Amino acid sequence: MNDTVDTTERAEALVSRSRWPGWIWAVPIAALGIVAWLGVRHFMQEGPTITITFREAAGVKKEDTDIRYRGLSVGTVDSVSLSDDNERVVVTATINANAEELLRADTRFWLVGGDIGLDNLSALKTVISGPYIKLHPGSGEPAREFEGEDQPPPVGPDTDGTRFTLTTDRLASIGVGTPVTYHGMQVGQVVATALDEPGSGFRVDVFIREPHDRLVRTGSRFWNAGGLRLSMAGGGFEASGSPAALVSGRIAFDTPDMETPPSEADDRFALYRSRAWADAGTLPGYRYRMDFEGAVGELEVGAPITFRGFTVGRVERVALRYDRSRDALETPVTATLDPARLDIDNEPATEESRTALDRALDGMIAAGLRGKLERNPPMIGAPGVSLAFEPAQEPGTLATAGEYPAIPTVDTGGGLAALKGSAQAAINDIREMNLPGIGQDVRETIQSAKDVISSPKIDRSLTNLDRALADIEDVTSTANGKVGPAIENLRQAAASARSALDAAEGLFGGTVGAANRSFPGALEEIAAAARSLRILADYLERHPEALLQGRDP
Repeated sequence: MNDTVDTTERAEALVSRSRWPGWIWAVPIAALGIVAWLGVRHFMQEGPTITITFREAAGVKKEDTDIRYRGLSVGTVDSVSLSDDNERVVVTATINANAEELLRADTRFWLVGGDIGLDNLSALKTVISGPYIKLHPGSGEPAREFEGEDQPPPVGPDTDGTRFTLTTDRLASIGVGTPVTYHGMQVGQVVATALDEPGSGFRVDVFIREPHDRLVRTGSRFWNAGGLRLSMAGGGFEASGSPAALVSGRIAFDTPDMETPPSEADDRFALYRSRAWADAGTLPGYRYRMDFEGAVGELEVGAPITFRGFTVGRVERVALRYDRSRDALETPVTATLDPARLDIDNEPATEESRTALDRALDGMIAAGLRGKLERNPPMIGAPGVSLAFEPAQEPGTLATAGEYPAIPTVDTGGGLAALKGSAQAAINDIREMNLPGIGQDVRETIQSAKDVISSPKIDRSLTNLDRALADIEDVTSTANGKVGPAIENLRQAAASARSALDAAEGLFGGTVGAANRSFPGALEEIAAAARSLRILADYLERHPEALLQGRDP
């Protein structure tokens, strides 16, 4: 047994370990670096945490509601919770570091889009995006706790202008945000409404922007221009008003005299119910009395007095008084009339102008001028007083025996009685028209017309006329001795036309002229043709040579 020695050399693998882990680890290392960089950046950009207290949350949500300044997001809401006393809502938010300087003691925050309604149409765009909190920087020391406002301020904090106060006995549709216009252009808005004093009406604060605030002067007049206005001006029905005014109301003002000094901030003005009330409320003049028989309880002090569509005065007092001497109730109305509106005297009130106004009124009263109650538009309009000429009235005079001169009046029942009387008169007229009889006459007339049109006499007359004309044409062209037959045909045509006319008149029974205006004309033309043919036949019988030579002029 031979022993074999394996002399093959074995290869030995040498493992060397590198300190670099390999390129595969570059990806996670880069990702970690990016995350770390973003974290450091967020930490460096993240500003302070603040708390804002609101009365209600109104849609504010965690990590969904932004805090904006000049349209840019400068923070985000972190949490929403109740206050310790459960009376308020505490909103915790983080502000960007670059907006930290905006957080001062007087910085204001308010919620936009929290209350959406017809009177806040600008907030409708937040229906989809949700509400947001708006920031307006203030001054003072740095602060981290703030009291938020649930409604945006009516006027921006940086808006320049002047604030005025209006007083009225009713607000109607006026509220915060109601626009204020001058000749149709919006120049301001209502910033606050409140009770002025118990029992004295309401106070309306308006803000007029620069430079329009200089339009408000001592003699300026403000009135409620909102809602739908109905009137019978110009003899027709007229409606005025805009959709926006129907929703949020509107206040308008005008300054008749721009030479008066500009008004100062917080000056007070009366807010009238309409333009007519404003015109009447600023008129000077003299007082007169009107005694109405009808109810005047709805007539209000300040209501305008009109004359031919112009405002010439206003109601000063409405009373209910018992007259013991006559054992009757009276409803005297005290009115103020302006002589300048009647172009009697444009000078300031003097004794001479009063005498001139009395003399003018006395002359017009003698001509039928009377005072009367009316509504414009009728039945649904506000009660008012108008001066109008009533020719059917007996001549009167301006009575000067009482405290104030008395203008005679007419009783219209506030317009309702007159409207009822007119309607009843129209109904009576319709009843007197005998509509069934008229309908029967119309039917008989139509049938008679059909009979006349289809009468064989009419057809024969037209045939004879056509034949006669053909004979005349033949005679005229040939002149060969056919005058005799042509004349006979003409006479027959005339007789047939006359017979057709008589038949038509008999069928219509004398009602042709009243029932049909075109057919009688046709019959008259047939009669005229018959007469002309008869005359022509007689002439041709005496002068047959006329067919060749023509008729002597």
